[in-house]
Amino acid sequence: MAAVPYESPKLIATAIVNEGSFAELLDQRLKRIEQMKAAINALAARKSEGLTTLKHAYRVAVLNFSGEGLLNEARGIVGIALSNVMHGLPTEEKINKAKSAIDTWINNLERSL
Repeated sequence: MAAVPYESPKLIATAIVNEGSFAELLDQRLKRIEQMKAAINALAARKSEGLTTLKHAYRVAVLNFSGEGLLNEARGIVGIALSNVMHGLPTEEKINKAKSAIDTWINNLERSL
């Protein structure tokens, strides 16, 4: 009795596996994963240091009241901009706004001297 067409395979695949190459491939991948992990740890450490600096700058902006309206306004804008950078994803737009706000505050402070 002949087999029905779907009962016998029409294509045959053969895999040639070299045991050494598979082990080497796994070793290479493990090394790359370890490198990625080290890079992430380094970024996390820098982020932590950066956040500490930002928190200090935020306190300076929020707690140092300026007597004049323009200085107070600039100080308030810096506080809001730094808060936006510290909370959530620090996007390039948020960082640029914070830089601009700080520059404006510095300029206003220098003009008031």
